[in-house]
Order: sequence, then structure tokens, then C-alpha cells
Amino acid sequence: MMWQHLDRYLHYLQYQRQYSPHTLISYQNDLSQFISFAAAASCSDPREVTTTLIRNYLASLLKSGMSKRSIARKLSALKSLFKYLLREGIIENNPIRPVAAP
Repeated sequence: MMWQHLDRYLHYLQYQRQYSPHTLISYQNDLSQFISFAAAASCSDPREVTTTLIRNYLASLLKSGMSKRSIARKLSALKSLFKYLLREGIIENNPIRPVAAP
């Protein structure tokens, strides 16, 4: 289910927001990585995503040695996705709102 929302979101960025192909690829890569992490935690519905899951994801990125700048970029993409899901009525609460960049 989250993959379908990702496809719709990328379509929105491409056709409504006119994002460049390079930016779209970056968003797709960053968000796909989170969706895979969520799926491994048995979370396939955006309504099931919790602040704890997002924090665990960010912690795993830090633990893997990823730079804080790269993590901040991924967090920015996630914030944008969840704002879109909220605006579209797909989720009722934004789980990423209380999450700060590392």
C-alpha cells in the first residue's frame, strides 16, 4: 500500500510541482529506502507509521555511518511525503511532525 502512495506522490511532484528528473530520482530512492525499512518492521500502511518507527529508521541510518547531511535530506523527503498524505486525507495524524533532524 505504501508503494502505491509513493507512486502517486512522485507523480504529483513530477506533474504538479514540476520537479526535475534528478530530484524525483533522489526522492524515489530516499523514500523507497524508508518504505523497505517499514515493511521489514511489518508496516505496509502509512496509517500504521509511528514516530518511533521513523526514529528507529533514522537511528539505523546513523548507525550505518551515513552522514547527518544525507540523513537530513532523507528526513526532508519523508516530511514532504507525510505532509502530502495528510493533505490528501490518507493519514489523520502526521507521525513525523515531532521528529527533528539529527
